Amino acid sequence: MASVHGAFDAGAGYTYFNPQTGHELSGVLGFTANFINPATQYQNGVDMHFDWGASQFLTKQVQVGLVGYAYKDIGCDTGSGIASAASSRRFWALARRSVTSFRIGGMQG
Repeated sequence: MASVHGAFDAGAGYTYFNPQTGHELSGVLGFTANFINPATQYQNGVDMHFDWGASQFLTKQVQVGLVGYAYKDIGCDTGSGIASAASSRRFWALARRSVTSFRIGGMQG
């Protein structure tokens, strides 16, 4: 049986780009608040996440770099069946990235 519930996510981000050097750095800090799952009466606590990327443009169409993601619970889960009132899930990820932009019709992607 599938169970669906909603969440609210808000965040803010910033991008720095230097066209002379081709350096680009972006970051977004966000927070997610989950609603109660009506099927289980369980509610995940608020979490915080940070997404970032750093790139070097090799040409106007090609860039390479790194991307990352960090996640941490900052609120407690509630509902029956939780092992502890205070959960502290956290994880992070790091990956390489390469981007190639090309024109479709009259738009540059």
